Amino acid sequence: MLAPAWLAVVGGLAVFNALFLGCIWLFQKPRLLANVLLGTLFFSLSLRIGKSLFFLLFPHLPLGFLPVAGLLSMLLTGPLLLLYFRQLLLPTSSLHINDAAHLLPLPLALLMVLIDRSAVMWWLFAGAALQLAIYLWLAYRLLPRLPKKHVVWHRTLFYSTVLFWLVCTTQVFVESQVMYILCTGAAALMLYLLFYHGVQQQLLFQKSKPVKQSNGAQSDLSKQMVRLMEEEALFKESDLTTAKMAGLLQVKPYLVSAALNNSLQQSFPEFVNRYRIREAERLLTTPAFDHYSIEAIAFESGFNTPSAFYTSFKKTTGCTPAEYRTRFSKSSEQAT
Repeated sequence: MLAPAWLAVVGGLAVFNALFLGCIWLFQKPRLLANVLLGTLFFSLSLRIGKSLFFLLFPHLPLGFLPVAGLLSMLLTGPLLLLYFRQLLLPTSSLHINDAAHLLPLPLALLMVLIDRSAVMWWLFAGAALQLAIYLWLAYRLLPRLPKKHVVWHRTLFYSTVLFWLVCTTQVFVESQVMYILCTGAAALMLYLLFYHGVQQQLLFQKSKPVKQSNGAQSDLSKQMVRLMEEEALFKESDLTTAKMAGLLQVKPYLVSAALNNSLQQSFPEFVNRYRIREAERLLTTPAFDHYSIEAIAFESGFNTPSAFYTSFKKTTGCTPAEYRTRFSKSSEQAT
């Protein structure tokens, strides 16, 4: 049975909209990790639904790599949703190395397909449906803790992904062309719903306007920066700038500078270097780092160059890093 003409139009536009949304989030400035994850999620959704649409519109053409691409997109959707929600709760500039574990099923599934595609394909799709269900449960646990500002968007995205899971699961376990068509149509309508709410929540096209912050807002912003420094050790990133910090906090760079100047009476470089010097002092006085050179300590603390480290350290402590380490060693020996 060929797919009805309405599905070709509706489905094609839905996939195009998803790709359009994905491109906006991927390339939107500033480049936030949350936006990159969200854009990749939309590419994944559009790939899976596009595969189903192609299968219905061109049943006599060879699918080639499309079923494998659809499988990989199913395996990718759950981790992307969970990581996106985590970024909304605690923004970071990059993923942790442990997050790579979420992607392990992809190369494993691809390897099994290459070994014997005909024997394992159905089982891999069934496993992908189970994996997505687990990730939806994990994402659901985070849902009540997400920022309230865009609560409608968060819920729409979550429950749309639940619908996506229902569609994929039905297509795997129910062998009916009519049901396949209905599921693909439902998935296409889901993408339209996401597009509508994305625009309604002004996540895409909002224009930047200068904003005057109250003292309370500036204090809250400075507290967020302190938390990022102390909990995420953001100061260790040698390329940390005002713009990058502003991107993580989703504010304009001038607001970051204003908050630091008014709340902490510090410039951004002074604020960051204070944490870097504190970390350097800790490393210089920790026996486990005795074998580290002064230059290694500098880079480990987040400084770009040893010369910048030497200058900042001496200005703050009144002595060179080598002198600081020697004094501590002598004090430890005397104490024992």
